[in-house]
Amino acid sequence: MESKFHSINNNQKSLFLITVAFNDEILIQKQIEAMKEFIKDDNYCHIIVDNSSVKAKRKEIVNVCNKQNITYIPVPKIISCRISKISGGFSHGTAMNWAFYNIINVMKPEYFGFIDHDLFPVENYHVISKLYEQDMYGTLRNREKGWYIWAGFCFYKYTFIKDIQLNFSPKVFHSEYFDTGGSNYPRLYQYYNFKQLQFAPTTTLRIQNFNADIYQDNRIFHNDCIQIIDDSWMHIVHASCINDKTLQKNKIENVLSNYQKMFSAYQSLKVNNNE
Repeated sequence: MESKFHSINNNQKSLFLITVAFNDEILIQKQIEAMKEFIKDDNYCHIIVDNSSVKAKRKEIVNVCNKQNITYIPVPKIISCRISKISGGFSHGTAMNWAFYNIINVMKPEYFGFIDHDLFPVENYHVISKLYEQDMYGTLRNREKGWYIWAGFCFYKYTFIKDIQLNFSPKVFHSEYFDTGGSNYPRLYQYYNFKQLQFAPTTTLRIQNFNADIYQDNRIFHNDCIQIIDDSWMHIVHASCINDKTLQKNKIENVLSNYQKMFSAYQSLKVNNNE
């Protein structure tokens, strides 16, 4: 790991984008390719932090990273193998915490962010421009007792949070569940009025039928939905959490084969709604 840090330091990147991988090399391959094409920040470093619980998948992911010349850093096995059996969200948050304290706090880039492994850009995107006028940016998760930025799409100025003991784990706060990233509400977010901040808009769409009800059944949201984030990113909802592995595989293959048509349909829908 020291050699990885040394190579990053020599490059003097001002923006670190960290993806927490989990047992899917196909998603990582697609995300890396898409980020190389569409991320337009001049001086960024994409790092894959591997939280995979399956040894064979780690080998596949490190092979993808080596071929793509992307920095690969595995998390300790106690996080990926043991904690993941307790809770996927807690394992994800713990992996993010490990990456924050062992990579971000060591390298101290000017800007940094975390991106889910089942999320990839489909339009040109400039991360740092989102932080010109505010210190944090991402997708809002608003709760009755508070709010937080979704851990799968969150960006920060390092100087803004360098003295804060961040914790990306889930949290129950006043009997209300805050998902991954929610533990930062009492540490950071509660001191800010979210109505005074800009956030990345999110549109959720059915894959099979864009006009169908999304929330009539929670299984539909998990198994048959995508999200368009900030008009520029496609999120394969719960790509790594579908219990039916055949359904999971088919959903991922369907989106990766047809995402351009899906994004075009979203753009047409947006134009029609604005008319």
